[in-house]
Amino acid sequence: MGAAGLAGPLWRHAAVPLGRAVRAGWRATVVPAARGMRTAWRATVGPTRRWLRRAVLDPVRVTSRELLTALGLRR
Repeated sequence: MGAAGLAGPLWRHAAVPLGRAVRAGWRATVVPAARGMRTAWRATVGPTRRWLRRAVLDPVRVTSRELLTALGLRR
């Protein structure tokens, strides 16, 4: 059996189990951490962005539009 003949068993008995272990470790650590970060982001940043837009940016936009219209700088 030559070097090429060892590739299949080597892959099957070494690389495949190693890949499965890495995948299981990823699913057990990184995926839950990423989901937790996503939940925290949605609970904090989303409402903050909506408040900032409604309470600050929209009134500034409306006021500046009315001011520019009153000054004749905007149609």
